[in-house]
Amino acid sequence: MHTESIYDDLTTNLVSLGTGKGAAGAGRTALPPGLLVVGLFFSDRKLFQRIERGLTHLPSDPKRGAAEIVVLPAGPDLARVCAGFAWLDPDTARWTVVMGESLAPRTDIDLWAADVGEAGAAISVDGPRGLRLFGSSFTALRAPLTIADSVDALLVPDPAMSDALRVLRGGISRRRIARVADAPLRVIVPTSTSLNEPGAGLPPDDPALALPQFRFVFAEAEEFKRVRGAMEEPAPDTHDLYGEVLIVPIETPSIDTEDTESRAQGDADSHTDAPPADRVAVVAVLAWRRESSGWSLLLGAVRTANTNVDRWLDDGTGDLRTRVLLVTAKKSGSQEQPVAIDVLSRVTDLRPDMREEGPLFVPDAEPVAMLTRTAALIVAQDATALADAPPDIVALVREQLPAES
Repeated sequence: MHTESIYDDLTTNLVSLGTGKGAAGAGRTALPPGLLVVGLFFSDRKLFQRIERGLTHLPSDPKRGAAEIVVLPAGPDLARVCAGFAWLDPDTARWTVVMGESLAPRTDIDLWAADVGEAGAAISVDGPRGLRLFGSSFTALRAPLTIADSVDALLVPDPAMSDALRVLRGGISRRRIARVADAPLRVIVPTSTSLNEPGAGLPPDDPALALPQFRFVFAEAEEFKRVRGAMEEPAPDTHDLYGEVLIVPIETPSIDTEDTESRAQGDADSHTDAPPADRVAVVAVLAWRRESSGWSLLLGAVRTANTNVDRWLDDGTGDLRTRVLLVTAKKSGSQEQPVAIDVLSRVTDLRPDMREEGPLFVPDAEPVAMLTRTAALIVAQDATALADAPPDIVALVREQLPAES
């Protein structure tokens, strides 16, 4: 019987989903086209080297070492991909569990998983400054792909299941949180926000060049650094990194305040004389959770006209359901070079002619998705949709939300 004290959990939220064909196209070693690849990135050099040492000696005995990729439902329209390794150090009798997790729209995950061929699936691990496993240009370790109905289904007692696989799947369970209120919440509100056209302020080789931007601007350099660090170099105890943009119709003409979130340079589209009935709030929310400090919630909104939002969505050549969220710093009234954070956020359009059928809140949804949607509706002042939100999450967000927001 294993206890929590013998587990050493190392987590990354920097996860990429690809195929062998995609890896070859990126200039890497050719892999079978039907091979699904989950890429894990660890920004800390020492942590990466520790993982590399462990994988170099990954035990062939299935009781002491295992690898697996798991796809789990995360509500009616989301899925969670978990990929990792577990191995036992015989000298210390301690298990190390290395796990990467990513939340994404279920349709995207299904399309990715549908590409699996006879080659199966594999996990790659990259480190800082281009470091890759074993010094190779590209190394992917084979791992079985499991599509499960729930975490509980993964943990059903099975005499045939190896100890290592049981420990690895237990790592998925240990990282989960049942209720938003089980961890403290900190709300982060930027100085301003804006909707920007694709490529604004980015170098021509930036991977986010073709995607419309929702930009957060911080006047406080230290706050900016904390947010950037959480996105680009998440601590090993970081879980549930997730972003969502909600487009919410403004219910009444009473919402007529100056937009604290639409003062960034290049945000001319936000200033409009559109009648109240034709105005919407575009609310972007990023959330992540650390075991040591709880939830962090970054949110901002732009109120503008329907036509401006349509133009913003249509400008991009990428997937119109996901948007890159940008974080920039601001010093002495001038903006610094924007930083493209590699977190894509899904777009949920609640305008009557665009809204998909189905409720916004369902009992089996991921807590982080419930948190982001609740916060967005509070900022947008959508009392109708907010009536279906979990009351405990509504109370928690309102308690922490700055009064000026």
